[in-house]
Amino acid sequence: MTTYAQLLTDTAAWINRSDLAAQVPTFVTLFESRANRRLRVRKMETAFTGTIDANNKIALPSDWTAFKTLWADGYESSPFKSQSLESVVAQNSTSGIPTMFAIDGTNVRFDGAGNVVGVYYQSIPGLVSSGTNWLCTSNYPAYLFGVLAEAHAFMMDEQRAAAFFGRSDDVLNNIMETDQRDRFHGPLVARVR
Repeated sequence: MTTYAQLLTDTAAWINRSDLAAQVPTFVTLFESRANRRLRVRKMETAFTGTIDANNKIALPSDWTAFKTLWADGYESSPFKSQSLESVVAQNSTSGIPTMFAIDGTNVRFDGAGNVVGVYYQSIPGLVSSGTNWLCTSNYPAYLFGVLAEAHAFMMDEQRAAAFFGRSDDVLNNIMETDQRDRFHGPLVARVR
């Protein structure tokens, strides 16, 4: 299993600078922020449930990065549509089954009331605090190259930073391509309507 401790050791060996040890946790956090903006894969999916309050809102989970899908409890075949906050507020509806949602700061706002169910993408657990996570374990090069890219950007070495950003992006792209391929494994079959 690959861990934060291993990443620290490998980063120190690759950059060969002991004076940057205190900055490595920041480099890790910067890489994770970039990965959280880019990745939308099954390993990030988790269930979302909540009850819309009197202000038409449900608080977003602290590890939320994006919604995959949302629907009113019992209406799985009618997912909500993501809209601008202005459109949802303009509906001025505090009752009935919602049909749309929008992000409103640290909340999600709806155009109706009731219980909401869905799936959201949770952020990658922070490696500095957790010691390990699924991305580090299954795709260690993404972390190593991402952290090295941030380190070289910090050292103002644009050429090496660009090279490592490219390598990290290649791994992130491969993760998404593999996830997409595995979701739809096998031949596509035409359905008669």
